[in-house]
Amino acid sequence: MPGSVSKTPASCHRPQVLSLWLASCPDEDGAVAETGLRGLNTWPTLEYLTIQNDIGDLGPRDWTKIARLPCLSSISIPAKYLTGLLSAPHLPTLETVYVTNIREDTDLTPLYGNCPQVRTLTLFSEEHSTGLVAAPYQALSPEAEVTVHPTRPLLF
Repeated sequence: MPGSVSKTPASCHRPQVLSLWLASCPDEDGAVAETGLRGLNTWPTLEYLTIQNDIGDLGPRDWTKIARLPCLSSISIPAKYLTGLLSAPHLPTLETVYVTNIREDTDLTPLYGNCPQVRTLTLFSEEHSTGLVAAPYQALSPEAEVTVHPTRPLLF
């Protein structure tokens, strides 16, 4: 109708993104190296975030953006990003975490320190790691269900 004004908030017209996969192009040094996770808050309905091994460094500002996602309940991250959790804010909504490229000496303490509410932890070992077992990780959080897989998944 000519001259009418919509009273529906603009946010209701935005597509609802539930799952996001972040990876860089092969020719780049990391998709987030220069920009960080700029725009991540555009998807407040995001429930599942996959971060690949090749996106560059994740700094405290990136972890803050992740922590501000109100619906985020699952994340998949390479083990090399776990130390970044030491400077990250509490991630209160995460219940399921997938960690890829994990080795026998990977320290999960930062994960449990910032995400004590994690209920399901799935670990995918590095290609040549053979001695990875769940027991040491289970001891960090007896309430969580910990599963170990010998290799990383092809797809989430």
